[in-house]
Amino acid sequence: MKIAISSYSGSGATTAVNLLAKKLGLISINYTLRNLAVDLNLDFEDIRIKSEKSPYYDYLLDSKQIELTKQDSWVMGSRLAIWLASNADKKIWLECPIEERARRIAFREKWSFEKALEHTRQRDELNNARYNRLYGIDVTSHDFVDCIVSTLAPPEEVVEKIIACKPRNLKPEIPNINDTISRKLAEFNKTN
Repeated sequence: MKIAISSYSGSGATTAVNLLAKKLGLISINYTLRNLAVDLNLDFEDIRIKSEKSPYYDYLLDSKQIELTKQDSWVMGSRLAIWLASNADKKIWLECPIEERARRIAFREKWSFEKALEHTRQRDELNNARYNRLYGIDVTSHDFVDCIVSTLAPPEEVVEKIIACKPRNLKPEIPNINDTISRKLAEFNKTN
């Protein structure tokens, strides 16, 4: 079983991915920019700043996530998992109102609700624009996923809804991301 889960930040995807992987006995894939920084022996803040100026690290990160999906069974959680994991048996979008996401982020980061809400809005806008620029993806469009699951429910209930979801086997109408990533990384490697 291969399950790809995407959401906006603060939606509870990491919790859902880890609980689901444990319940089903699957590998949990949650490869982030922090993991990439460690793999490249770079400081996280350095790579984060560089990634804002160049898409190179986005392409490296996404190619690593695609590479990890070549394993037999897994649960993968990332902003782009439902687009990157073309071999997923189930594609799930986790839905959560921005106010609840901001509340969760405020608690996690020890911020005020207002700061978290503004940060969450800005991050959503920046990510939406970035993924559209990089891959032509409209992250607000989820009509190709197998299920949209609200994370306002307790995490255990979210996991049960994901398990109960029946695959519809729909494909997103976007360019082939794997080809885009391979081509862009080759271009970067030629110029550097």
